[in-house]
Amino acid sequence: MAQLAPPLLQILQEELACGNEIVEETTWLPACIVLIILKRKFHKQYPLAAGIQFIKVEDPHYWYAEYNYESAEGKHSLACGFDPPYNG
Repeated sequence: MAQLAPPLLQILQEELACGNEIVEETTWLPACIVLIILKRKFHKQYPLAAGIQFIKVEDPHYWYAEYNYESAEGKHSLACGFDPPYNG
């Protein structure tokens, strides 16, 4: 599996530092070459760096929200589940 794009990696690192957890690392071909799903909702709204898109999905069959980044190789997605953010 490809590495998560640097702009999304920054968000992932901040989420993990705040207590969020990765529940799945996969691909979702052909749509995504990298898909990482977190257990909890994102703990904040992140500024959208160049090339990043935010989508509030709110579909219980999938996830609550996602940040996407299109690279030359394909789409990278960082998604979050429905659990409330960790406040520990």
